Amino acid sequence: MAVDLDRLARATAIYGDSRSPDRLDQRTLLPIQQAIVSRRVLRMTYHARGRDNTVREVEPLGVTFHGGAWYLVGWCRLRKDFRYFKLERLRSLEVLTERFAARPDFSLRRFLEEQSRSRETISARVWFSSEAIERARRENFAGIIGENPIRGGFEVEMKTFSLEWLAQWVLSFGSEAEALSPPKVRTLVRAKAAEVAKRHAD
Repeated sequence: MAVDLDRLARATAIYGDSRSPDRLDQRTLLPIQQAIVSRRVLRMTYHARGRDNTVREVEPLGVTFHGGAWYLVGWCRLRKDFRYFKLERLRSLEVLTERFAARPDFSLRRFLEEQSRSRETISARVWFSSEAIERARRENFAGIIGENPIRGGFEVEMKTFSLEWLAQWVLSFGSEAEALSPPKVRTLVRAKAAEVAKRHAD
C-alpha cells in the first residue's frame, strides 16, 4: 500500500486549487489513478479540439491539474509518443487487464517542465502580499521569473499561458493580489470581479 501511494504521489502534479468548480468527476479520475498505480492500459475515446473522435490505447503515467482542468499524461500507442489528454474531452474510458512495463526514466515533472518551455507564454506582473506569496510560488505552473519586495509584499514577474486564466487566478487571492500588467489582464480582473459583485448584489 505504501508503495502504491508513493507511486501515485510521484505521478500527480497539481498547480492551483484542484477544488475548482470545474473539477473532474471522481468516476473518471479515480480509475485513471488506479490504472497508473497498477500499470494497466487504458482504452479511451478521445475528442481532440477540431477533430473527430479517436479510439486510443494509452499507458497512463501521470495526471496533472493546471489552468482549471485535469490532464492525463501517458504513452499513446496510436501516436507512438508521450501525449497530454484533457480529461473533460474523454467520451469513454475502459481500464484493460493488460499491464505495461514500467518506464523508470520517465519523470512527470520533467515532462511538464519541458512542455511548458516549448509552449508560447505571455509575460505578466502581479503584486502579492507577504501572506500570499508562498501560495503564488506553489501554484504558478509556467514559472516565476523574478520577485521584487515592495508595498509589504512582492511584485512578481511571471509567465502565463492564458491571460484569462491569470485573471481568474489573481481574483482568487482577493485583496492579497493585484494584476499590474499587461493592461488586458487588469481589464479582465475588473470584468470578472464585476460579475462576482453582480451575483452577490441584493
